[in-house]
Amino acid sequence: MSKADKHAEFDAEWNNTGRAIVTPARGGNNDKFKPEVGEVYDRLAILREPSWEVPSKNPTWQPSVAVNIVNLENGHRMDWWFSSTSASGRNSIFRDRLSIMLDKAKEAGHHYPIEFKFKIVERTSQHTGNTYKELQPIFVASGNDIEGDLGVDPRDDPNNDASIPSKSVVTPSKAPTGNKATDEQWSSIKTMLREVLDDGYTVDDAVKWLNDKNVDVTKENLSGSPDGTGLARIGYGNMTKSLAVDVLSVLTVATAYASE
Repeated sequence: MSKADKHAEFDAEWNNTGRAIVTPARGGNNDKFKPEVGEVYDRLAILREPSWEVPSKNPTWQPSVAVNIVNLENGHRMDWWFSSTSASGRNSIFRDRLSIMLDKAKEAGHHYPIEFKFKIVERTSQHTGNTYKELQPIFVASGNDIEGDLGVDPRDDPNNDASIPSKSVVTPSKAPTGNKATDEQWSSIKTMLREVLDDGYTVDDAVKWLNDKNVDVTKENLSGSPDGTGLARIGYGNMTKSLAVDVLSVLTVATAYASE
C-alpha cells in the first residue's frame, strides 16, 4: 500500500467512525435536555466547562452554547443547547447567567462536576413590551461533595462498544462507502428533523424547510429505497458527507433555539 493510499484509508476511517469515539460530545452522543418555563430543575450537574460558542456554518445563524449535564438521580447524561449570543452580538441572558454562576463557584475553589438547580421564567420588557426568557441558576455543590449518580459517558459505556459481543440479534447496517453520508450522520439528521418538524413530517416538508434555510437539498438526497425496489424512505438518499455536515449544522442550531 502506498503512503498516499494509507493516508486516504486512515482519513476515511477517522471520518466515518474514529472521530465520534474520541471527540467530546456536543450534542451528538447524548439526549437533548429541553427545560420548560416555570419548572424548577434540581439534582443536575454540569460535567465540564461548557462550549460557549459553537459556530454555525450558516452565517445567518448565531453561535450556540453546549452544556454537558447529568441527572444525578439516575445518571442520565444529556446535552443542553441554547443561544450563545443575540442578534445584536451581545451574550444571551442564559449564557451570562450560567457563566457568572460557574465563575463565582470556581473563584470559591469549586471544580467540575458542579451541581446546580435552576428555573426559567418569562419576563416582559418594560421598554419594548416584548417577552423574553430569563435563566435563574443556583450553585449547590461540586466535586466529591456531590451525592448521586454521575453516569457513564456514552463513549465509555460497554453497551456502545461494538467489540463486546451482544446477546441481542442485530441486523448489520450497510457500511458507508465513498463520499456517502455515514450512518451516524443519518441518525442525527432524522432525530433532529423530528424535533424541528414534529412526527409525521414528509420528505417534501424536510426539503422545503432545508431549502428555506439556504441548504440546497432534493428528495433524492434525503430519501431512497433500502433495497432499490421498495418504497422510498428518509435515510436512504444519495446525500454526501459534506452536504450532511451542512444539513446537520442548520438542524443543530434550529434545535438549540427551540430548546431555549
